[in-house]
Amino acid sequence: MNNTYKKVIETFKNDLEDALLACDIWDKKTDLSLESYNSNSKATALFGKISGSFEKSLENLGFPKLNKFIIADLDANSMLVIINLNDKNFMGAIIDTSQVSLGVLINLAIPNVLELFN
Repeated sequence: MNNTYKKVIETFKNDLEDALLACDIWDKKTDLSLESYNSNSKATALFGKISGSFEKSLENLGFPKLNKFIIADLDANSMLVIINLNDKNFMGAIIDTSQVSLGVLINLAIPNVLELFN
């Protein structure tokens, strides 16, 4: 696979340490995984559909486009983060919120991913 994808996931893992439970980069058109860490292919396809639907809903409502990310607070000290890498790729991750602060995620890990990818 693409070395950039691998480097992005490795950097995300380094920034989040034990908090990163799973991560996947996928193609927006096909919802197929391009690189992953501890991922679930069914979850990737589902998150791809959710992300695509969210982007289309924003457009249909006349709202501004999705900028950098979507965060969903989940039970069991977990969160789902979907990062809008570019017009072709999303990256999704499940994160243990008891292991990392929201500040580290938003101010360090996500910007590092975006900088590496672009």
